[in-house]
Amino acid sequence: MRWSENANAKKSRLRESQNIEPMLPEIDRSIFIDIHRPGTGEKARFELLEGNRINNYTVYCNGKHLGIMGITRVLAGIRKALPSYQRMDT
Repeated sequence: MRWSENANAKKSRLRESQNIEPMLPEIDRSIFIDIHRPGTGEKARFELLEGNRINNYTVYCNGKHLGIMGITRVLAGIRKALPSYQRMDT
């Protein structure tokens, strides 16, 4: 048991001597996208709560559950909702 304590103390001393930065704190696991159209007064707030897979979010729009989807699908839905005169891809 004593050798284990010594090994852990040695690792700790090595870490301190190398000035290794501590791990980054946990990042926020949610994304908010706010959309406001001043001309019409329309407002929408998308809330994306990170799921258990990469690029997998539970999505809410103005508090209404829209389902589970990836960020690409969310942004495609927002793009499709834009008026046609503002689209640059046509």
